[in-house]
Amino acid sequence: MVAAIMQVLEAQRERSSGTLSRLRRMVGWVLEETHGPGAVRVPPVTTFNRLVHTPADGHGLLGSAAHVAAAPSPHPDRDAAAG
Repeated sequence: MVAAIMQVLEAQRERSSGTLSRLRRMVGWVLEETHGPGAVRVPPVTTFNRLVHTPADGHGLLGSAAHVAAAPSPHPDRDAAAG
């Protein structure tokens, strides 16, 4: 799984890979091509996103477009006071 993620990230290094959902689809295609349809399943979205960020963050392979927007804080006043 990590090898397929890295393959797609490296191939997309010079251009925007778009969103994490598109990256997930592309990794699915690589897995199908490499192992055959249904042999290796792409993990659920949250697990996939963690897998992507683990190797990619340290190598500068993710652009800002691939990051998912953070949910707004349920306590904006408390967060502002802490900063």
